Amino acid sequence: MDSIRNALGGAQQFLHNAAIDTCGRIAAVEWEQLPRQTQDYVTQHPYQTAFYVSNGLVFAAPFVLAGPLLGAAGFTAAGPAAGSLAAGVQGPSVAAGSFFAALQSAAMGGYGAAVVGGVVQGSAAAGTGAVAAWNFFRGGGVGDGGNNS
Repeated sequence: MDSIRNALGGAQQFLHNAAIDTCGRIAAVEWEQLPRQTQDYVTQHPYQTAFYVSNGLVFAAPFVLAGPLLGAAGFTAAGPAAGSLAAGVQGPSVAAGSFFAALQSAAMGGYGAAVVGGVVQGSAAAGTGAVAAWNFFRGGGVGDGGNNS
């Protein structure tokens, strides 16, 4: 029990310090210089900027990515496209609530749309979080782009 308490106390201290550091960083922003600094960051880190922008787009509108992928796999609004991957994996009877049924429902705009959209949004958030954690723990701090171009 003490080890759990110590772990929680450590996590609480970490989050407290991170919040204080974040407040300090926000207070230190020179708002007049922000447009120039943003342009410099984008110029110095084009790939990371593209990653963050595309993840933001996918998070805000998940079917920008999911719709074309479902279509490419053969899931259409009229049902699985003949000769497609979807038609190939469709069994003689598809159980309601199955993975296949959820994907087909998403393509038709049914209940599966929320499920697929949530998975896509979660993946985008996880990717962004992983990059932020990588940057933070390698010593660059949150949001530091490092030297990747």
